[in-house]
Amino acid sequence: MRSVKDNKFTTMEAAMAYLNKKRKDMPAIGFANKLNYLKSRKQSSGLLSLDIALGGGYATNQFVFFIGFPASGKTYLCLKSIAQAQRSCRHCCLPLDVCECGKAEPFRCFYIRLEPLDLDWAERIGVDLNEPNGLIVYTPDCTENAVETVCGMIENNLIDLFVWDSLAMGSTVKEQSENVGDCQPGQSAMFYNKMFRRLNMAFLNTPSHKIGFFINQWRVQFGGFRAFNVAPGGKAQGFVSTQTIEMNNPKFTKNKKFANISFVVSKNKVGVPKREGGFRIAETTDDGLFVGQCIEKPDYFGYIDSLGLLYKKADSKKELWCVDGCEQIFSSKKEAETHIVNTPQLYRILRDKIVQTAGNTAGSIGDGDELEE
Repeated sequence: MRSVKDNKFTTMEAAMAYLNKKRKDMPAIGFANKLNYLKSRKQSSGLLSLDIALGGGYATNQFVFFIGFPASGKTYLCLKSIAQAQRSCRHCCLPLDVCECGKAEPFRCFYIRLEPLDLDWAERIGVDLNEPNGLIVYTPDCTENAVETVCGMIENNLIDLFVWDSLAMGSTVKEQSENVGDCQPGQSAMFYNKMFRRLNMAFLNTPSHKIGFFINQWRVQFGGFRAFNVAPGGKAQGFVSTQTIEMNNPKFTKNKKFANISFVVSKNKVGVPKREGGFRIAETTDDGLFVGQCIEKPDYFGYIDSLGLLYKKADSKKELWCVDGCEQIFSSKKEAETHIVNTPQLYRILRDKIVQTAGNTAGSIGDGDELEE
C-alpha cells in the first residue's frame, strides 16, 4: 500500500504521481475534473415513468435495490431494465442507434439466479438470450461463490450490469452444513454486510460504467403494538444503495385485462426521492396485445402533448403542426408523430426534455386514476 507519510513532496502533483504509479489504467487520486471515471451517467430503465421518478434513469457505478412483497413486479422491472441495457451502449449509456461515442457496444448483463427464472417470460419481456450479447445466467451453489464470481467479473471488466435475485434466498456454506434448527439469527446479515463492502470496493476500482441490481422481499415483523416491514440482509443494504425502489402490491383492473403496478423511489442520492410512478402489464391477448406487454399511461406522446412539445402552428390558415427542436412543418399530427418515431435522435432529445421537465414537477407519474379502467 503506497503512502505519502514517509515521503516529502514539494508539490501536490508529485504526491499524486507517486500514488498513481501503479494505477495506470485508473488513477487513484487527481483533480476531480480529470477523473473521468467519476462522472456517473444515467442508464434508462426502459420505462418512461420510472426514468422520470429516478431523475433520468439508473445511476452508473452504483447499487440499485428493488424491494417489495412477492409478485409485486420486482423481477419484471429488472428484466425490463436488462432488455433496455442490451439495446444501449455500455460506454455512453445511450441507445445503440443514437450512440455518441462511436463504439456502440451493448451492456454485458449477468444474472445471479438464486430463485427460479423463466427464460420464456424473460424473452417475452424483451431480454436477448442468445450469443454473443445475450443474458448470462449463473446459478451458484452458495452465496460465497456468487460474491467471488461477481467481484472477479467486475474487477476484470467482463460484465457491466448484474442482477442479484434475490438477497432473501441466499444461503451460505455454514447455513447449508448446519441443521435447520441450529442456524443462528443474524448470520446472513453479517455475511451480507461484508459482501456489500467487497462489492462496493470492486465498483469503486473499475473505470467503466457498472450497475448492480439487488432484489429483496419484505418480511412482516411484529414488535410492540404494530407490525412493520423488514428486508432480510441487515441494515447495510440501506447504506450501500444509491437508489431504492419499493414496489407496491399490484391491483387488477375491473375487466381483469391489466395488472396495475406502482412503485415509490424511497431513496435517491442522485435525484429527488419519494417520487411515485406506475405502469400496467397486459394479462390478455385482446386488442393486439400479448401477455406481459408493458403499457404506460400517459405514454411517450401523452407526455409530449401535455408538455406542449408537439403543437399547432399559430397564425396559419391550414392546420400545421410543429415539433419542439425540429424546423420541419407537418400537415397533420399523425405525420409529426411518425417523423418523431422514425428519427431516433429527435426521439431521444424529446425524451430527455420529458424526463427533465416532468421530473421537476411535484406529484406522481403514471399512477392513480389514469391507470384505472
